[in-house]
Amino acid sequence: MNRPAYAVVRSNFPTRARYPREKLLTEVLGWDDLLDNRAFEDTCAMRLSAALALSGVRLVGSRMRGTGGLTRDRKIEPGQAKLSHILRHLWGKPETYRSETAARAGIGKRSGVISFFRIHPEATTAQGHIDLVEPRSNGFSECASQCFFGAAEIWFWPLN
Repeated sequence: MNRPAYAVVRSNFPTRARYPREKLLTEVLGWDDLLDNRAFEDTCAMRLSAALALSGVRLVGSRMRGTGGLTRDRKIEPGQAKLSHILRHLWGKPETYRSETAARAGIGKRSGVISFFRIHPEATTAQGHIDLVEPRSNGFSECASQCFFGAAEIWFWPLN
């Protein structure tokens, strides 16, 4: 499948400023019934899924579907690792990095989708984060929500 343009995905990305968690769940995803569900506290994969779905990407293999709002009837994946593997299947093998230095050098001044695995490498639980990343004029990369370049492993898919 062809990857969407970065500008299109970025324009469809429901930022935390515009869509705090409650508005994301209700207005974008139509998941009012999940507002009190602690399993849906982390919203990174939901935000990126929504942006991709609204940009025309069919997330085959996603576990959920938007039931209302902007993403009604579109596939949404709420988990970072699962969404990363769906993208691997759709877009091919990502560029992989195992250090901040390698990731920053490899990604350089490109934009795309970035997935951080084991964001706290010393932790006993496997935490992750998936986001959009783009270069800034100061030479550093910035994520739409938050970057974790100290993660044990980083996957990157460039978007033009």
